[in-house]
Amino acid sequence: MRILLCTSEFGNKAGGLAFHCMQLKAIFEQLGHSVYVEILPESVDYNVVEGGYDPDLGNKIRLAYKLKTMNESYADKTDLCISCGAGITAYKAMLFCKKNCIPLGVVLCGSEVNLAFAKSELAYYNAKAFEYASAIIGISEELNENAKLFVDTSNSKYYVIPIMCELGDNIVEDKKDKSSQLIFATGAAFLGEKKGISNLILAFAKLIKEKQRNDILYLFGEIDGDVKKQYIDMVKTHSIENNVVFWGYLPRKEFISKMSNVDIYIQASPFEGFGISVAEALQAGKEILISNSGFIAEAIRHDFSGHIIKSLKPEKLAEQIYDFIENTISKNENGRIRAALKEVLSESVVIPKWDEVLRNISVGERLREDICTTVMFHDVDCAYTGVDYAIDGFEKLLKIVYKKNYKLCSVREYFHAEDREKLIICTFDDGYENVYKNALPCMQKYGFTATVFVCPDLIGKNNKWNHRDDVNRRHLTHEMILELVKAGWEIGSHGLSHMNMLRLSEHELDYSLLESKRRLQAYGSIDSFCYPYGIFNLYVKDKVTRYYKNAFSVTVGGRNYVDDPFQITRLTPEDLLKLIQ
Repeated sequence: MRILLCTSEFGNKAGGLAFHCMQLKAIFEQLGHSVYVEILPESVDYNVVEGGYDPDLGNKIRLAYKLKTMNESYADKTDLCISCGAGITAYKAMLFCKKNCIPLGVVLCGSEVNLAFAKSELAYYNAKAFEYASAIIGISEELNENAKLFVDTSNSKYYVIPIMCELGDNIVEDKKDKSSQLIFATGAAFLGEKKGISNLILAFAKLIKEKQRNDILYLFGEIDGDVKKQYIDMVKTHSIENNVVFWGYLPRKEFISKMSNVDIYIQASPFEGFGISVAEALQAGKEILISNSGFIAEAIRHDFSGHIIKSLKPEKLAEQIYDFIENTISKNENGRIRAALKEVLSESVVIPKWDEVLRNISVGERLREDICTTVMFHDVDCAYTGVDYAIDGFEKLLKIVYKKNYKLCSVREYFHAEDREKLIICTFDDGYENVYKNALPCMQKYGFTATVFVCPDLIGKNNKWNHRDDVNRRHLTHEMILELVKAGWEIGSHGLSHMNMLRLSEHELDYSLLESKRRLQAYGSIDSFCYPYGIFNLYVKDKVTRYYKNAFSVTVGGRNYVDDPFQITRLTPEDLLKLIQ
C-alpha cells in the first residue's frame, strides 16, 4: 500500500512530533508499505506581495497553492493518508483526501487537541478532519477523549497506540539518599509553558526555602527569549540562582552526558501526549515523578501512584516533591515501572496494533461487509449547481457505474441483499419532480433503483421553503411517487417540511418524525430517514433511532453501518466517480 504521511515536523533535531513521525515511517515500511512524507507548514514557499484589500490574501493563496501541488504530486500514487498531528496539518490532509476520495487516519499527538478548546479556529480544523477521518489514533486515551468533544463520531474510529519504546532489562539503578542534594531534570526540544516550567520553578523555590532542601533543577531545551527572561526573573526573585540551571538545547550526545548526573526526572506538564523524555529517563535508570497526563501516566498511575503528581499548583507541587523524596524514592520502583511499560511499549506490541489499524482504514475498507458506499443527489436537471446534477452528466455517471460492474440501489435493496460488494446506495434528497421525469428513465435503463427522501408537507408543491435556491422547482406529486414505488424505488422520510431538527422543540421533533412516517406509509414501509440539511446532534439522533432503522447525514458520521446505522455519510457524485475509477 502507498501511504502519504503528512506532518509539520520531521527530523532528529525537532521535538516529539518529529520523532514520532519518523518512527511511524519506519513502522509502515517494516510492514511492507511504501511511504511518502509531506511536511505541511502554515504556507508554501510561493511569493505573494502582501497588502491590499485583504491582508490575509497571501496566506490564502499559498494554502490553496499548497493543496494544488499536493494533488499534482500524490493524488495518483496514494492509497491512504496518515496525518501525524491534528489541527491545521490534519485539516490540510483532509482536504487533499476528500478531493481525491482517499481514506484518512489522524494521529493525535498533543497540544493541537489538548489546547484547542481555547482557540475556535483550531477546534474547527479538528472537527472537520475528525468528521472525515476513517480512524483517529491517539497516543493516549486522554487525547482520544478530548478529541471526542469536537465532533460526534463513532467510537469504532478511535484507537490508542503509544509511541514505541524499548526499555532495557539490565539497568544499574543508583539508590538515592534522600538527605543528600538531588538533581531533578525536565526537558524538551522546545521548553516552555506547555511543560509547566513557571509552576515548577515556583514549587522548587518553596521546596528549598520551606523544607530546607538544596536540590538542583536542570532545564533542558530551547526557550523563547522573552519567556526565558521571565523564568530568570522568577529565579532571581526567589534567590534560587544556584539551584536552577538552564542548559538550553543540547546535541544528543551532550544531553545524555548531562543526564547521567540526574537523579529524578520530573514532568510537570498540564497536558501530555506521551512524554518521550520520561521514557528515555526510565531507559537511563532514573526515577520519575510525572503529572497525571499522557500515556505513561495512564499506564502506571494505578500501581505506582507515588510517581504521579496530583496538583500542579506550586504550593501543592512542592509538597508532593518533598513527599516523593521522603517516601517514594526509597522504594526503588523504577525497575517495576519499566517492566510494566515494556508490556505495552515494545515493538512486538505496537507494530501489530498499527498493522490492524492500517488494514481497517486502507482502501480495503471499501470491500468490508460492514462498510457501505452511498451517493447523494438532489435534483437532476439541465445544469450543475449545489442542488442540480445535469442530465447528461447523470447519464454518463450511470454508464460508468454500470461498466464497472457496480449497481445503484435503494437502501432497502442494499440491506436485504446477501452480496453487497458491488452495490452502491443511491439517494435523492427533497423529492423533486425531475427525479421522476429525468432520473427514473435513466436509472431504468440499467436496472438501478434508489431511495427518495420526501417531506410529506411538500408533496406536489414548489420549493419556496428553500431561500438559498434561486430556481423555481416543483416537488414530486402523489402520482409520481406511486410510479417510483412501482418501479422498485423506496421512499424515506426527510421530516415533515424540511425543518432544521435542531430548531424544533421536543414535541415538534417527535411529531415531525412520527407524522412524516405515518403519512409516507401510504407508499410502503418507511425505514430510512435523512437529516434535513445534514444537521443533527446526539439528542436528535436518539429520537430518530426510536422510529427508523437507519439514517443518513452528509459528512458527519461514517460508512460503517454496523457500528452506527444512524449517521451514515454520503459521497458526492464526483467523489463516487473517483472511488470506482
